[in-house]
Amino acid sequence: MRYYILFGFFLMFFKAVCHEDEAILDEKLSQLQGVTYTKISTGDSSQLKYYLKIKQPIDHLHPEHGSFTQYAILLHKSLKAPTVMNTEGYFLYTSYNEVENIFGANNLSIEHRYFGRSLPDSVDWSQATYENVAADLHYIRRLFDDIYTNKWISTGISRGGQTAIIYKYFYPDDVDLVIPYVAPITLSPDDPRTHHFLDTIGSTDCRQKIKDIQVYLLKNEKKIIASLKNGIVENNYTFNYLGGVARAYEIGVLELPFAFWQAGAFDCDDLVKIKKRADYAQFFTNVTGFDFLHDNSIEELATHYYMASAYSGYYGYDVTPFKEYLRHVTENTSASFYPKDAGTIVFKGELIHKINDWAQHEANNILYIYGGQDTWTSCRVTPDATLNSAVFILPNANHYSARIKNMDNEMKELFADSVYKVLNIRPNFSDL
Repeated sequence: MRYYILFGFFLMFFKAVCHEDEAILDEKLSQLQGVTYTKISTGDSSQLKYYLKIKQPIDHLHPEHGSFTQYAILLHKSLKAPTVMNTEGYFLYTSYNEVENIFGANNLSIEHRYFGRSLPDSVDWSQATYENVAADLHYIRRLFDDIYTNKWISTGISRGGQTAIIYKYFYPDDVDLVIPYVAPITLSPDDPRTHHFLDTIGSTDCRQKIKDIQVYLLKNEKKIIASLKNGIVENNYTFNYLGGVARAYEIGVLELPFAFWQAGAFDCDDLVKIKKRADYAQFFTNVTGFDFLHDNSIEELATHYYMASAYSGYYGYDVTPFKEYLRHVTENTSASFYPKDAGTIVFKGELIHKINDWAQHEANNILYIYGGQDTWTSCRVTPDATLNSAVFILPNANHYSARIKNMDNEMKELFADSVYKVLNIRPNFSDL
């Protein structure tokens, strides 16, 4: 009986503490201008979760030109804990991230402007700028000034990591530390560093096997497409933007080396097992396939492609080695499928070159994480040794495995030391 009384007392005490925090946070959130929230049940009494709707100007320089709603999710641990700002590069995701875990931090995940539900009724492409993207994040950061007063860390993966770097460029004092994962800074519509990477990564034999597979897929184009027809129909894929399924297929074949190293779904030893036509078709499907080439996918990622084409650069395809086999892609082409309703886009690279120079030579308190076998690492940031920033390259990691949890013990210690220099806090890796 005594045990149950004590247990009940501690349970009531814990709930009281949790409720006290909840009441304070609810009051503070309700006072934020232009913010509405919905509480989400987590089944975990140690944290609170809120779905936020935040009113943002379409043009931060001219707020009178209208507004849109930006969506975010707040996962609250403690008013005294550090806070992680997860700068999504695309849509709003609800999963936990490593940075939140190693600091026991609150997590504020923010959907990128003009993705998912965070867009106005009619998109004005001229306002899809990095100045506005950074201003969105700055506005949200300022909203939470009086709620979370401990350290702030921003993080993001891939395009989200790139967004975190660009946000730091425009507002260097908003966060104490930036931890971008696998974040490229590309400098032109077809950054040549990606081609150099693909010409030198792995062994000569492995690269030749990939090329041989590409040639086979192109020489047997009609038969391979026919074998994939059921999947195309089942998924309701259409290819009007790219000019038909055959042209989309050829772009997918040209994409193979980039995707092979980026995703790491196969290793070089697997390539010798590809012998039958069905094996080739399956390899195409698993490595690139049509998932990012159909109309709905291109439309969903329109903002990404627009900003890559207009401001941040991307990568492209060199058709030279395959000219005799290609029927629909007859010249070098970009992998950025910008929206046609944006009109003719002229790449303006001044800003991204300034950001790259700043990141290399001036930016402090950024810890970059890359994978040694990820194609995007070709466009990595390499900060000067004089800066209080560092780069961590996991030798055999790809775009999806270059994570803190996969660092060896020596790298984790170096990473922890770098964090401590900035935050005076040592990360806890035990929950990764």
